[in-house]
Amino acid sequence: MRQQIFTWASWVAAAGMVLSAAMAAWIAISGVLLLSGVSALPQARDFGPFHFQTSVGIPVQGYQQVCQRADISHPNDDGCLRVFLHRDKNAGATEMRTQDAGIRPTEVMLRGEATVAVEPGWNGYLATRYAIAVLNAALVAVILGLIWRLLRSAGRGNPFDAASSSRLRRIGILVVFAALVGPILTQLSRLDVYGYWWEVFGPGMDLLPYDDWGISWSTVAMGVLVLLTAEVFRHGQDLQIEQELTV
Repeated sequence: MRQQIFTWASWVAAAGMVLSAAMAAWIAISGVLLLSGVSALPQARDFGPFHFQTSVGIPVQGYQQVCQRADISHPNDDGCLRVFLHRDKNAGATEMRTQDAGIRPTEVMLRGEATVAVEPGWNGYLATRYAIAVLNAALVAVILGLIWRLLRSAGRGNPFDAASSSRLRRIGILVVFAALVGPILTQLSRLDVYGYWWEVFGPGMDLLPYDDWGISWSTVAMGVLVLLTAEVFRHGQDLQIEQELTV
């Protein structure tokens, strides 16, 4: 039963690998069509009953204080968000609103993407974004491929075969590599690197480009944990070989 579970899991990993590889190919084809001047963004393709759309978004974030007290019968000239939290559903019966609950919202931080329309032709910023997206999808496909082969060996009753520790070690290296290289790629895909400048006017929340350039230490720790697990597998493989030689 346990080996059958490993076999099923290997099929899931194989399906994820194929989908990730297909996604990498789709992104690459879309990028080539755009940068060569064949099509613009957003792109839409129909394959029988399936509809696919490709678009590019600029990561943005917004920050604004939340009003602690406001007269909603007057225009909002305070520059804060009129979002109020109440324990009593009838607390907002008057025009004067107050944060009267034990839990009071004080500020709002929003992150998302500003979808852009792009004219066909070469664009250095988009070329970098597409290259990074293809690299990410390909990296996921490679990792899932290694997991598929690892689970397939376990499903065949050979969890400690000669290649298992090597596969785990490669997975750990790829995870650590992605965590350390990710911030560098983020800096290479900043708007100002390619001569674009962002301006915001008018009332409401100010949306500014968002660059997450920090290293994900949790991802690094996960990769290190996988590397340690690979050493455990290698030790198990050595014990298995030693036991076979003893017999």
